[in-house]
Amino acid sequence: GESATVSFAAGTIVIPPLGESISEGIVQTWRKPDGAYVKRDEVIMDLETDKITMEIPASASGVLKHKAAAGDTVRVGATVGEIVNMAALAAADVRVSSR
Repeated sequence: GESATVSFAAGTIVIPPLGESISEGIVQTWRKPDGAYVKRDEVIMDLETDKITMEIPASASGVLKHKAAAGDTVRVGATVGEIVNMAALAAADVRVSSR
């Protein structure tokens, strides 16, 4: 049988450029728990750096999946979470289960 890889990620949470001299930060707190529904542009994480604490917003609306834990050191460009599109997931589940 053929297996198709389908991504249900509506968006990823990536650490943005933090300034010239800063290459990494620390996940201070997740404001939204793993599995929570978040809205696009809602602040979901606080990222601590040498100089500032930054608010990281959701890149899309959907269900948040953490890929880093509070206290983790993360580099600029690292993926620390993803947003799952529940509509796509629900549609897939319906197709899969209605054989």
